[in-house]
Amino acid sequence: MLGSIERYAFIDVSNTSGTANDILNFKIDWKSLFGHLTGEKWQCKKVFYYRGRKPGKRVRKDFKKIKDIGYEVRTKDTFIYPDKFTNHAFKCEGCGRECILRLKKLGLWKSNCDVELSVDATELAGKNKEFLLFTGDGDFSYLIENVINKGVHIFIVSNTGRGRDGNRSFSTRLRSIVEREEQGLKRVTFVDINDWRNKIGKEKKPPTSVTASEPR
Repeated sequence: MLGSIERYAFIDVSNTSGTANDILNFKIDWKSLFGHLTGEKWQCKKVFYYRGRKPGKRVRKDFKKIKDIGYEVRTKDTFIYPDKFTNHAFKCEGCGRECILRLKKLGLWKSNCDVELSVDATELAGKNKEFLLFTGDGDFSYLIENVINKGVHIFIVSNTGRGRDGNRSFSTRLRSIVEREEQGLKRVTFVDINDWRNKIGKEKKPPTSVTASEPR
């Protein structure tokens, strides 16, 4: 370690993968990321990986690969929200009759490992500790306030850009903490994950184009 400082990394996988994929257009190479975090630059003692688990053999293999790399894996089963149905009234332009259009929105898979991450970080918090927190989720603002008051310096690893839908994955609450600390005690540092893409990323392959054949 660097002197008496101990470093730990906590990765909110869903948020971090979404930032890389949807905003920066690259995929994270998890082996390269682990090497970067445990190598000479950062020297993290442990790297925690938090992600929901869907049922299936392929998912089990994926988690085994992550564990074999060296990550401390924290997971729990996902659940799926039920489908939602909404009715929309409209008037038929042809006959003038009132009609009802029933739309179905498919339920989404959801698993939240925020509690597990928060517990692990709180238990490790103390003086001479530095945490790399990979997330843009504002729900972690309370955790950040808690651990910096215990003497931890936090590096928040994310990106402030906008996705194709115009939304940001880095919350206003986290932005406020970073700006406040930059002007004051400097207990929080923002790290743009885009600066690491050449070390930890693999470019996404463009979609394969399909040429439609002429009907015979």
